[in-house]
Amino acid sequence: MSALERFSRLTGVAFLALAVMIILLPGSNLRRWIKTWTHSRSARLIVEDSLSGRPMESRLIGSRRPTERLFVVTDYSCGYCAMFADSVVDLLAKDSSRAIVLLFHQSTDWSQTAARAALCAGNQGYLESMDRFLFSVIDSIPESQWGEVARQLELPSAAAFLECRHSEAVNSELASDSSLLEVLGVAGTPAFLSIGKGLRIGLLPNAALDPWFDSRN
Repeated sequence: MSALERFSRLTGVAFLALAVMIILLPGSNLRRWIKTWTHSRSARLIVEDSLSGRPMESRLIGSRRPTERLFVVTDYSCGYCAMFADSVVDLLAKDSSRAIVLLFHQSTDWSQTAARAALCAGNQGYLESMDRFLFSVIDSIPESQWGEVARQLELPSAAAFLECRHSEAVNSELASDSSLLEVLGVAGTPAFLSIGKGLRIGLLPNAALDPWFDSRN
């Protein structure tokens, strides 16, 4: 190997080492970008793996065939989640191809009971009306009154709704949500998950949420 070849190789190694040092610097923008991209991609794979083969239709608010989706973690015992629910219609009205996919955080007995009702109403295409109703409830609903709730909201089948609420399928769905949120580290609500933007916990104004809708979901 000639002296020139040795010099070229050493120069290449030096530049590579310098590039690695720049990336690893604590304040490096490139390092932050790599960290954000890695976290976002990891979150995407976790969500895709968790929801693969599960009935998405029961979780959709908005378009039934969305080209843009935003995963939203909600809790029916969460006041900020109720504030977000009030603005969902306006948010989705901007684009008819959008949908919100609800994931359910179950911090109390009521929020778990309500999540069951939401999923079972979603099975009949009535998630949006049930979602808004559940956030209007001040206290829990006695078991004997759920049939009346189904009739008030004009669900196609009150009997199917009542049977669904205690089914193994719904038990499995909610258990899967709890496992997913634990892996993602979601402890507060509402939370917003986008493949391109990663994970955001805390209420945001509608205008700030627009960029979070992602066609890669």
